[in-house]
Amino acid sequence: MIPVDLGTLLALLAGAGLAAVLGSWAWIDRRDALLVDPRRLRSSFACARCGRIYTRGRAREEAPCPGCGANNGRLRL
Repeated sequence: MIPVDLGTLLALLAGAGLAAVLGSWAWIDRRDALLVDPRRLRSSFACARCGRIYTRGRAREEAPCPGCGANNGRLRL
């Protein structure tokens, strides 16, 4: 048996616990990133001037219409 003092043993156990926590955190973060549907991060808009329905990314509050250029607020469903 290899002689190990108590301080070294505790440091090894703390390091192993920290590695387990960080590894689990990284795995869960990666899994959640793969499960998120990127289409849900988009906002829908309906143009008040021409009636066109369109989307823009990242939950914007206002966006110009690609057809007529009018600035519209996002749809709230």
